[in-house]
Amino acid sequence: MSNLLTDLSTDINEILGETVSDLWLEIAWDMLISELGYDPSYGEETDETVGTGDKIVYLQKRPVKEITSVYINGVLKDTDEFSVYKERACKYKEGIFQQGRIKNYKRTLSNFKNDDEIEITYNAGYTSDEFPKDLLFLVCDMIKTSGMIADGSANLKSYSISDISYSFRDYTETNSRWNNTLDKYRSP
Repeated sequence: MSNLLTDLSTDINEILGETVSDLWLEIAWDMLISELGYDPSYGEETDETVGTGDKIVYLQKRPVKEITSVYINGVLKDTDEFSVYKERACKYKEGIFQQGRIKNYKRTLSNFKNDDEIEITYNAGYTSDEFPKDLLFLVCDMIKTSGMIADGSANLKSYSISDISYSFRDYTETNSRWNNTLDKYRSP
């Protein structure tokens, strides 16, 4: 998959106020993938899992754009039976079915059974135009916090002139701030 940060380097350099090398963009990209648990660049993915007895199977990569194939116990299913659920999952579709002469009832076509072996192929991720601004800002913070900028002030939290005192952010403080943003994009 491609490193979207290379495509977004102009934005990153503008936010940080200086040029960040391709090497540091690669390192920041690897850090982001590690924190998210998946590569957020757009592409085709295949997840294999076991059914949960529910109508929804959560997928690893986000945001899910399209379900391209579903195999249940080795049998290819019609993708028209499935839909993307909240950009995070594959869901059996619901429909309105007539029951008797007057009433219509909403029901799900089926559930993924507990022992079903499921293989779902789907398209997910971001292009450089779609990459979320809060993730872009987080990457910039990662670059600054990790000391990838040469001026050495990246981790500076506070500075006092009288009796010269420096205070630097620790990893725990920074990591909790990052988690607030990352949790929106992480897999369950």
